[in-house]
Amino acid sequence: MPPLPVLRGGDGDHPEWRAYVKWVYGEEVPRGQSLDLNAFSWFYSTAPFDPALRPLDHNDASQALPLHTAWNCAGLWRPECKFSPYGCFVTQPAPDASAEAWTSSGRIEVLRINFPEVGAAWFYHAVGSGVFLNLDALPTRGAVLVSRGLPEDWRGGLFDDTAAAYMLDHGCSLLIMTHRFADARSEIVVRGPDVAAGLGVACPFVAGVFSTGLATPRPCECAASVELLNCRREVWQTLREEGRHLSWWLDFAGWLVCLQSVGVGCLIVVALWLQIRRRRTTSG
Repeated sequence: MPPLPVLRGGDGDHPEWRAYVKWVYGEEVPRGQSLDLNAFSWFYSTAPFDPALRPLDHNDASQALPLHTAWNCAGLWRPECKFSPYGCFVTQPAPDASAEAWTSSGRIEVLRINFPEVGAAWFYHAVGSGVFLNLDALPTRGAVLVSRGLPEDWRGGLFDDTAAAYMLDHGCSLLIMTHRFADARSEIVVRGPDVAAGLGVACPFVAGVFSTGLATPRPCECAASVELLNCRREVWQTLREEGRHLSWWLDFAGWLVCLQSVGVGCLIVVALWLQIRRRRTTSG
């Protein structure tokens, strides 16, 4: 990643980045405050990098990446790879591990895409997404648990009902797990009775659970019919147009990886899955 500017409210420098921030958050950097773009862990494909950013194709989840590396992936079996048509992740240092540090601001900035899950919704911590979880409006009440990797007493899978059952047993409404990989990405799990099995939805809860805005929380109007968590329909519409052509190339790359790893039978399953995904995408 190239060094990026620190935007200070009231200044007029870096107009292209200021316009991008307003597009993401719905407001400019407030006067008297600053925003360090180098701390972002997610950039949408509309970010005004000059020259254009070329994220690393990171298909091996076990491979360590240097800090401040921009990456996406084409593998069809990893949830992270579904984000690739819309932007890229950036590796950042591990966050403070305490629950107090995570919850002190009352909001956590997150990113999510529709994915099958039961009883709990999974998010990535993603500074730069412009979408926040409002911690005082979560669908259930309980403790906040923070773990490095999966908790030691975790038993079962990830996207079945294990997370919901584990959180219920521990009186937990919010579970924050930071990967043990070099990028130290954090996943945030929210227990919710309305999260049902199936293809998944981008907006799993009522609108009040999410907000946008920099200095002051602003209402979030998530278009639930699309695959990427969003707070403003115009943001999604721009990304859909930007990512439509790229999505085909990423799908093709995923097919090649799948064919090499598993065989022709995988392609049949993938083709059916892509048809369902595109129907959901175009409906938004």
